[in-house]
Amino acid sequence: MSLSSVLTRRRVAAMVALTALLGVGMSAGGAHALPSGSQTSGSGLAVQAEADNPPAPPTAIAGNAQVTVFWTPAPPAALVTDYSVHYRVAGSGVAWVEIRKGNAFAPYSVTAPLLINGTAYEFQLAYVTGVAPGVVGTYSASSFVRPGSPVYVTRPTISGTAVVGSTLTAVDPDSNWSSADGTPMTATYQWQSNDVDILGATSPQFVVTAAQAGTTVRVIANRRNTSGNVSATSDEVPAKLLLGTYLPLPPVRLLDTRNDPTTGTAKLAAGSVRVLHIAGTNGVPADATAVVLN
Repeated sequence: MSLSSVLTRRRVAAMVALTALLGVGMSAGGAHALPSGSQTSGSGLAVQAEADNPPAPPTAIAGNAQVTVFWTPAPPAALVTDYSVHYRVAGSGVAWVEIRKGNAFAPYSVTAPLLINGTAYEFQLAYVTGVAPGVVGTYSASSFVRPGSPVYVTRPTISGTAVVGSTLTAVDPDSNWSSADGTPMTATYQWQSNDVDILGATSPQFVVTAAQAGTTVRVIANRRNTSGNVSATSDEVPAKLLLGTYLPLPPVRLLDTRNDPTTGTAKLAAGSVRVLHIAGTNGVPADATAVVLN
């Protein structure tokens, strides 16, 4: 190899390095400035890094022998050209089955057909960049679902005031649910305090006790059919002690045991009992539950 050829190769290598640093292009005639808006190597790495960030797990909704997967679109900086969803029987370790959406536009969903009702599947989502077939980025964590299992349209709510002694009711009509496989559904419930199951509180109604005062209460509604069971959780409501209303009253004599022949009062005999009716008399409200005596 001649000295001139070695120098030429070194000169080319130096120009390539300079291209990466300054954002210029190479041509047969030498270096030239890149057009406005072109991606340099540095920004290309940033775009690829954005696309490689795993997306949030998708939402998998059961159907009859199928599952529809929904997700939120990728951030614009990722320059996504397609989406990849793959799935398999949950925990099986078998090869994934991939579904490509085919573009990067709404609606952001695909459907996996020909599945087995009652079998648990896991689904993952990844961004795809570049010209087809493209480069598949990192897949998300899994979402799990059993085809054919119940599907809820609206989460349950709680009616009633969450104070000690009051009754709360889970508002969870069957119309909030659908059975994907068409088989009958059965409903069960579990009330919780601070996200912990309340022992024995498994009916649609629940009476708040002193144990729940100062905590948050919620209810978990469950539907089961032949293919599986699904739970939906209500929002939490704070449980409180019932605070009464204080009503000041002018002093009034409720009992007089002095000897007074003119009024017929007399001292109580030893061991005797006198019953006083306070609520509803002398201005005391009839629904009063406590009074202050002196």
